Amino acid sequence: MPGPGELRVSLSADCTGLACRVLHRLDSPPGHRFGTNRNTPIAPRISTIATNRENDHMFPASPGNADRLFKDALRARTRTSYWRRVVVLQKIGNREVFDAAAHALTSDAAQRRALGVDVLSELGFLSNQPPFKNDSVPLLLELLGREHDPSVKYAAIAALGRLRTGQAIPKLVSLATDHSDQVRLALARELKWCTWASGEETPDPRVTATLIRLSSDRVAAIRDWATFSLAGSDEDTPEIRAALWRRVRDRHYDARMEAFRGLARRRDTDALEPMKSAVQSIGPKRLGSWVVNDLVEFARLANDLALVELLAS
Repeated sequence: MPGPGELRVSLSADCTGLACRVLHRLDSPPGHRFGTNRNTPIAPRISTIATNRENDHMFPASPGNADRLFKDALRARTRTSYWRRVVVLQKIGNREVFDAAAHALTSDAAQRRALGVDVLSELGFLSNQPPFKNDSVPLLLELLGREHDPSVKYAAIAALGRLRTGQAIPKLVSLATDHSDQVRLALARELKWCTWASGEETPDPRVTATLIRLSSDRVAAIRDWATFSLAGSDEDTPEIRAALWRRVRDRHYDARMEAFRGLARRRDTDALEPMKSAVQSIGPKRLGSWVVNDLVEFARLANDLALVELLAS
């Protein structure tokens, strides 16, 4: 079984962004339970509700179960089984679970450290605000400072993003040149959420510069996720537009279409014709709904009925 925090997706040049996004969402609990925006898919929440109902019968969320659930999670043979136990621990969300997760971060075993991180990432998600955020963030930052295992670093980056941790930005952006594809992918996916500490996006030039850098990464999945993050941001600068334009001819269609989505959201009419050609080449049915929605809105505002019809075909 892959250890907690390990990727199920290939990071080869053939890994497409849509596939990575779907697998990422299926392989983890619903991202960012403490808040959402237009870029957070709704569908995984439905499946997670069903999972949580099943969990209520299989693993009662009551005090005193924490130690057993930690042991069961470490013995889990599938990622689904692993995350079921993690979600129950997060749902219990009390001091006992926090202490057990914090202790796990000091383990010599990477698998146990990653489990502790995964639990802390959304501990107490039934609350409006993460109840142990102030206690968890220093522990996660300290872990990142000494951690060498890529899967644990991946989990820690995801946790800091899900906790909307603005104070983590300096440490996270320093990892943009990390030799591990896994670590850079985590940044491309999760870094932008650190700009949402106030409940809405507060653009940070360090985050923007890092995502622009990652949008030119040699790994297709990383380029795609970084472009996805840039495209969904409300920030609009010449540097962001230039980064998006560099991706419109990307050999991987997911990164290419995320770039067009970003230009559409910025109402860049110069993108209309190449956008039309790309949709014709790729086919609208291969596009994610979030891409189609933004492109249709842009096409209607630009009064480009041909593009509207093409996207609806």
